[in-house]
Amino acid sequence: RDQDAHLSRQLLVALTEIDENKAVLPLISALHSAIPEVRAAAAELLGPTSDPVAQAALADVLQDEADDRVRQAIEEARPFE
Repeated sequence: RDQDAHLSRQLLVALTEIDENKAVLPLISALHSAIPEVRAAAAELLGPTSDPVAQAALADVLQDEADDRVRQAIEEARPFE
């Protein structure tokens, strides 16, 4: 599972580096991963974008997120509030 989380994070980072705009939808999808580390990584990578869909997804996920590490990543990533 640790290796899956690490590989997933690296993939998300690579997608963002290749094309930040095209990475938004896969990152939003990753916010719903079963692996908390992947959800946290997705939140960290979505935070800097001004894409309203990404920001809405972060706000929606925050309401139901149970993992404290992921909640913290979302709260730190969100540029508003």
